[in-house]
Amino acid sequence: MTHQHQHSQIVNYFAHSFIDRCSDKRKNLDWIRSQKESSESIFVLFHLDKPFVSLANTSMYSLYKFNYEQIKSILAHQETICIFLGVEYEKNNETTSETNNQSPYSNPLIYNRNNFKSWFAIDIVNESHLTSESTGSLFKDGTFFEGNFLRLMSIQDYKQASIIAQARSIICWLDRNKYCASCGHLNELQDAGCKLACMNLKCKSNDKSLNKHVPSNIHYPRVDPVAIMLIISPDNEVNRPRSVLLGRKKQFPKNMFSCLAGFVEAGESIEEAVRRESFEEAGVYTDRVVYHSSQPWPFPSTLMIGFLAYVAVGSNQMELNVDKTEIEEAKWFSLDEIKLILTNEHPDGITIPSERSIAHQLIKHWSNNSDLL
Repeated sequence: MTHQHQHSQIVNYFAHSFIDRCSDKRKNLDWIRSQKESSESIFVLFHLDKPFVSLANTSMYSLYKFNYEQIKSILAHQETICIFLGVEYEKNNETTSETNNQSPYSNPLIYNRNNFKSWFAIDIVNESHLTSESTGSLFKDGTFFEGNFLRLMSIQDYKQASIIAQARSIICWLDRNKYCASCGHLNELQDAGCKLACMNLKCKSNDKSLNKHVPSNIHYPRVDPVAIMLIISPDNEVNRPRSVLLGRKKQFPKNMFSCLAGFVEAGESIEEAVRRESFEEAGVYTDRVVYHSSQPWPFPSTLMIGFLAYVAVGSNQMELNVDKTEIEEAKWFSLDEIKLILTNEHPDGITIPSERSIAHQLIKHWSNNSDLL
C-alpha cells in the first residue's frame, strides 16, 4: 500500500520516514549521551537482526518501544551497540490530514523543532541480557521477530516499518563490517553508530603518503541498488492488446508472478541496469525507461528503484528468451488479466506480491493508467 502526498508523490511501505536523522548531531558525544538518558527518548531492540515486537492483532505486529529506565542496565554493558536514528518533532496543531505524513525535510511549517524525542536502536549481542534477572522481565510482553524476514511487511504501522528499515539495515551493516577490509583490524564505531573507522595507523588506508586513490579508512552504511521494472509491450501490436511482462522465480509461492529485477552493477546507470536485466532475464529489448518510485528493502540493505520499461519498437518485441537460472517462467499479461489478478479473480489462480511491495504498486499503477502510459 502506498500513501500519496501532494503532487501525487508515491511513498512505498518501509519509506514513511518521519524523523530527522540529525547528521550534524551524531558527532556530539555529550548531546548523544543526554538524549540516551532522556525520559522522552524511545529505544527499539534487536537481537540477531530481529526487532522486538508485540502482536497488534491476529496477524499484524507492532514495534515495541522502550524507555531509558527500562534498558539502562543493557546500555551499561560495553558490548551493547546503540545506534542513534534521529529525532521525532512534535507537530503543530494546524497539521492537516494532507500534511500529517510529510517528511520533516519537506514542510517546515508543520513541525515544532524545539520539541522532540530521540529514537535509538539497540542491538543486543550478549545472550545473557535476554535471561538475566535485571533485564529478562523486559521481554515478557513481546517477542523477537521470528520466521521469514518478509513477514516484517506485517508491521501494522507504516512509520514503525520505516524505523525497522533504517535500524535493521544499519545493524546488518555493522555486523558484516566489524573488521577493516584492508588490514583486518577491528573497526571503531563512531558517530553514534553511523560510521566505522579503522584506527590502525599501519593500515594502508591511513597512509596518506601512498596516493589519493588508496581506499578510505572510513565506512558508512551501504545501500545496494536494485532496478525493478514493469516491462510494457509496444502499443502498435496488430490484433494484440497492450501487455506487461511478469516472471516467477522457483522460490515464489505457486502461481505467483512479479516484476523482473536485478542489482545495479559497477559502472552502470540504473536505466542501463533496467535494459540489461530485461534482456538477460527475458531476452526483451527495452529503450524508454521511466522512473516510478523507490522502496527501502531491509533484507539486509537494498534500495528497490522502480521503473516502467518500454519494449523497443523494431525488436522482436513480444518474443521471450527466458534465463531459466534466474527465473522459472515469464509471461505477458493483458490489462484484463491484470485486473483479474489484482482482484484475486484470475481463472488460473495467478497472484502477485503483497500491496506493500513496490512490484505490486508498479503493476497497479499501470492497471489504473494504462491508457496514459
